[in-house]
Amino acid sequence: MTIQPIITSATSDAQREEAERVGLPWFVRSFEGYLAAAEAFQDQDDIDGAALASSIVAIRARAEAGFDAGTYLALQGTRGASSSMIWEEVLLAALATHIGLAGDVDPRELETARHLGLA
Repeated sequence: MTIQPIITSATSDAQREEAERVGLPWFVRSFEGYLAAAEAFQDQDDIDGAALASSIVAIRARAEAGFDAGTYLALQGTRGASSSMIWEEVLLAALATHIGLAGDVDPRELETARHLGLA
């Protein structure tokens, strides 16, 4: 299921255009990766399925509400030599807080998820 994110604000038309051209596609790809990873949690016995399902819905709702253009641009791409996308890591950190695994994620992604209202 695809997501249709919105840009809630931008400091300029150029920033909005850059976020639409570059930031939103990164976010959509990352969200798809996050959903695939989240679905893999369903098969784990130590994860509460109801908590997982409600968390996915809550994170999707917050993500669909959108973020400012600067956020989409700041979180595009990958971190370091890792192939995982920054947005995907932030979304997974948010999910981890909802299902009791916050201690297992990078503190940077956890702080970003909290700052964005995802966790």
